[in-house]
Amino acid sequence: MHKVVTITDVPDSDVDEVVKDFKNDGATTVTKVRQDSGHWIVTAIYPDQTDAGIAPEDGDNGDGDGGDGKGATAAAKTPKGKKAKGGGKS
Repeated sequence: MHKVVTITDVPDSDVDEVVKDFKNDGATTVTKVRQDSGHWIVTAIYPDQTDAGIAPEDGDNGDGDGGDGKGATAAAKTPKGKKAKGGGKS
C-alpha cells in the first residue's frame, strides 16, 4: 500500500518548491493540477517502506513517515504551512 498526501490551494509562487520538497522527501509520484481559483492541488505518492524492502528504523511504526505514529502528522511536514489532506493508504 502507498501513502498519499494532497495539498490544496498552493499558489504559483510555491508550487515548484512544494513538488521539489515532496520528491526530495521520497515521493515516487508527484502531480499538480490547476484549480479553478488559479492555485494548485499537489498530490504525492510515497511507497510503503516494507514494499520497497526498507525495514523501519527503531521507533518507526513503518507507515512511511519515519515517525512512531504518535504525534507529528503529514501536516507537520507540509511545506510553507499548507494544509495536508489525506495521508491515507490506497
